[in-house]
Amino acid sequence: HVSSIREEGARAMAARGAAFFNAHHSALQQWFTNVDKDRTGRVSPTELQSALGMGGLSFSLKLVSSLVRMHDESNTGRLDFTEFCAMQAFLTKLQGAFQSSGHGAEQLNLQQVQQAERVLGFALDMQPDGAFYKMVQSYDFSGRGLIELDSFIAMNIQLRNAQKVFNLFDPRRTGRVTLDFNQLVWTIAQL
Repeated sequence: HVSSIREEGARAMAARGAAFFNAHHSALQQWFTNVDKDRTGRVSPTELQSALGMGGLSFSLKLVSSLVRMHDESNTGRLDFTEFCAMQAFLTKLQGAFQSSGHGAEQLNLQQVQQAERVLGFALDMQPDGAFYKMVQSYDFSGRGLIELDSFIAMNIQLRNAQKVFNLFDPRRTGRVTLDFNQLVWTIAQL
């Protein structure tokens, strides 16, 4: 009986997630309006966390704040509706890469994660102690070499933010930067 309740809960969560990923403009507008509690026309990280939760995505406030920084073109610390739609499109792209690489599975193995990252434009170092394996290890909470959708999304938010910050230090796009300690700390704080 308990397992059937859990399965029903998981199916309901997946349905809400599908609704968020497949939402059209009018549904996104309604979602946005519902979570913009202070009626400013912008959603805060806390409000966005609520919106994502309604969509079946349960993320920490730190991760949601990173997601806001990634899409906050106006540097207000909040997302307007256009930025909210861009964020939803980004999450939908991640979900699509996850689904196609995993052929609809609920988890990706390391090879499938690598394939999804290539589709998303990342070709990380594949050495045993390289960037790819270290990144995946930090999101493989079971230690079984499997990544679930929420972890995959979180990992890619961190990768996109790292890329954005790296590019600030590499304006000529040489692929190399030199940072002092303060710049490193600032960089980490942006992730």
